[in-house]
Amino acid sequence: MIRYIFHYFKWVKSLIIRPIQTIRWLKSDFKKDNTSKNFTSSHKKVWCAGLPKSGTTLIEKILDILPYVRLNNSFYRVYQTGKQERDHGISNYNFKNLTNDKFTFLKTHTQYEKKYENIAKNHNLKIIISMRDLRDMLISRYFHIMNDNSHWLHHHIKDLNFTDGFISSMKIQWNKNSPNALDYYYHWINDWYDVARKNEYLILWFEDFKKDRKKYIGNILEYLNFKEFSIDGIEEKISNPEKNKKKLSESLKSYGRSKDTFRKGEVGEWKKYFNNSINEYFEKNIPGPIDNVSYEYLKKKKMKPKKILIMGLPGAGKTTLASKLAPLINAKWLNADEVRKKANDWDFSNEGRKRQSNRMNNFALEYLKKGHHVVADFVCPTPEARSLFKPDHLIWMNTIEKGRFEDTNNLFVKPKKFDMEIKTKNSDFWAKEIVKKFFVE
Repeated sequence: MIRYIFHYFKWVKSLIIRPIQTIRWLKSDFKKDNTSKNFTSSHKKVWCAGLPKSGTTLIEKILDILPYVRLNNSFYRVYQTGKQERDHGISNYNFKNLTNDKFTFLKTHTQYEKKYENIAKNHNLKIIISMRDLRDMLISRYFHIMNDNSHWLHHHIKDLNFTDGFISSMKIQWNKNSPNALDYYYHWINDWYDVARKNEYLILWFEDFKKDRKKYIGNILEYLNFKEFSIDGIEEKISNPEKNKKKLSESLKSYGRSKDTFRKGEVGEWKKYFNNSINEYFEKNIPGPIDNVSYEYLKKKKMKPKKILIMGLPGAGKTTLASKLAPLINAKWLNADEVRKKANDWDFSNEGRKRQSNRMNNFALEYLKKGHHVVADFVCPTPEARSLFKPDHLIWMNTIEKGRFEDTNNLFVKPKKFDMEIKTKNSDFWAKEIVKKFFVE
């Protein structure tokens, strides 16, 4: 009962402070709830666990454009707080009043713990993780603290020079039992990243937004299965003109949804600020390898291993293309003839081909477990053979009408589904195109 009284009091206060904006929020959320049945997405509940200063405000704006209503900031949602064991944690109590017929989202800065992930799964929440390179995040956090005189660290560092202030912002603890910022946020990124990759949660990088807004927005729409919205339309709505942007210090004083903690940050901004003293402290005190929390490394070096099938008739150019592609992505190469030779199995009947597909798949899985990409080239003439191999991406070499073996020509079924169809034997060119399409994020 007290929770409901507080909820309604908060919205009365909002009406008094900014009546026009509050009425807009009320009307917008009401409309969303009443039109929720018009959308095909089955992902009614979303939880965004975001690293502070990683662009979670942007994600909130995008979800606001979609039919999602904020769980913790809407008249039509009574957010049950309390029963969290620590700051930024979540509990089953938070989602007590959620229904399955309306779109709802919650953004928090929750660090990874298995129990939090289980809570999200128990409530069927679609999980989004927002991240940023640790060094840039810490720089942005420092400027946030300097602009927010209500932050507990503000008075500790406001009169210090940049170097001393920034180092202090990383090492001063809330209390003797709490970790410092460098430890805490290092493990925040490292723990969530590994879990998100394993479970295929959507990972959104602030750096990706800065590089390609449309792709960033498109990834959200695809993950949540919304086809009713235009990427260009969403981009236009979130791209506020510079003249309408408030300074961070002014925005922090705003009320409700008007409060915007987004700061104009650049990719690799830390390189301008990390001097010898900061580098020395950082390298000495970081709790693990920098690669584990580096955007560049995690995006380019720790991509989830992929299994690529290059298939087509004998003589189509599969082996030549595979030989060009494998070194470009540092992949293990499985050539069908070499695999058959080791197995001493030259049975090309339908059963023999299925056995070969299983054999190729088993070898590929062993390489994937060790973190390697795999490129496999073999005819794979039937839908059943392809399904046994289960490729992440299927490349069809459709460069010839007939191969040199009549029995294979008779057995071959053109694939109805493929990720890339290649019609020319320009292996150098197509190898680079495959890398661009599937291995550059």
